[in-house]
Amino acid sequence: MTSRDRVIAALNHREADRIPIDLGGFNASTILAEAYSKLLNHLRIQAPIRIGDTSQFWVLVDEAVRERFNLDVEPCYPLYDTLGCRRDRDWKDWRHPSGTDVQVSSDFAPVEQADGSFHYQVGRALYRLPSGGHYFDVVENPYSWVQTSADVQKVEIPVMDKAEISYISEKAAQMRRESDRFIITEIFGGWNDIAGPWLGHEKFYIDIIANTSMMHALFEKMTEAWMRKIDQ
Repeated sequence: MTSRDRVIAALNHREADRIPIDLGGFNASTILAEAYSKLLNHLRIQAPIRIGDTSQFWVLVDEAVRERFNLDVEPCYPLYDTLGCRRDRDWKDWRHPSGTDVQVSSDFAPVEQADGSFHYQVGRALYRLPSGGHYFDVVENPYSWVQTSADVQKVEIPVMDKAEISYISEKAAQMRRESDRFIITEIFGGWNDIAGPWLGHEKFYIDIIANTSMMHALFEKMTEAWMRKIDQ
């Protein structure tokens, strides 16, 4: 039974030859750079620590680790990460504030502050990585001003451009030719974990109770955008 067959069997509630194993198959099952560095040292695997998302610093698991654990799942991430860095760029070396040496997209250009923190501007959103911190927090929320259903119509939700559609299509086809693993791509996020940073988490949870008409309008708009991505 191939890895792909094994995962499909599990998803269909059929017995497989063994339980499928996943580490790094998508962004909710991967591992952060600091822990991954310790894992590589423990396994005595010499491999670069390549960052899959520059906002949270989770990694792209190396093929040697996949083989070591007989992993069944492999990711096909979108072209752009959370901070808008392209995943098809050359790699460059960077030292994470924790002291971990990593490789990041050459697009990644955080601005160091006097207090040792880093700032990163993405459109209307400002992200901050504290000195000695582990990931970027949104410190200026892009849609904190949204109060009404009419305001929701001004919210810009990007849909995949031609470059990203081409990137995912070509990469997924190549992965399928070269591997029998189950391939996962992520073309949209959730609702709470996207709308929370957009509005500001405190406002988001208050508005769920106190401003339901606006929240319904926002969730409907997000759902429409996710469906357009799926159709593409």
